Parts: sequence; C-alpha cells; structure tokens
Amino acid sequence: MLRNAADCSQCGTAPEMRREDDRGLFMPACPKCKHHASPYPSESGAIALWNRANAPQRPCLGCGGKPRLRNSRLRGLWAFQCRGCGHSTTGSHTVMGAVTAWHRHNTPGNGHYWMLWQQRHQELQAQHQG
Repeated sequence: MLRNAADCSQCGTAPEMRREDDRGLFMPACPKCKHHASPYPSESGAIALWNRANAPQRPCLGCGGKPRLRNSRLRGLWAFQCRGCGHSTTGSHTVMGAVTAWHRHNTPGNGHYWMLWQQRHQELQAQHQG
C-alpha cells in the first residue's frame, strides 16, 4: 500500500509501486485489476499521476454513467469510456490527455461538444442495434 495514493478508480483496491531499475522509472499499479498510471522518473511524481488518473471524473453527458480509463497496449493510447452507454473519447498518448479529452467531451452547456457527443451517441446506438 502506498502512502498518499488514492485507491484504484476501477476496483477500489490500494495500488502498489512497480519499479523498473534499468530505466529508473516508477509506476503505481493496482494488484487486482492491473490498472496503472504512466511511468515516471520519481516516486512522488508517479503517485501524483496516479492520483490524477484516479480522481473522480465528470459523469457521461448522455446517460450519466461513470467513466473508466482504458489503455490500448497495441497502440499505446489512453482513453475514457462510459460504463453505461460505451461512449469513448479519442485516444491520447498520456493519461492526462485522456482526462482532458473526457472533460472536454462532457462539459455541460457547451453546444458544440453536445452536438458532437449526440452524433457519436447515435453512431454507437446504431452499432448496438444493427
């Protein structure tokens, strides 16, 4: 268990610190669900990244669902996806980029993003029905 580190936003388990001595990197990771933050050269910086990635996120504009952070190891991209309707942000090379994209996509009262979200939501609904 790490001091000052938030519990995993995916499963609620306390993270553990992984160290890569060859490159001098630290990476907090959940021992249960394997959710992890980006590697960082200092332990305190790695914990700060973990806490940002596991902070409560805005609910989905479409269904009010809670998002989850996803990582595509094949492409090396991070994205948030709604657990309720499946709405997903575009991929980002960093966790902070994914957080920014989720907040940008789910800003209440912004007509432009609301229109884009509605188009994407309709595409997802058509895929699920067809």
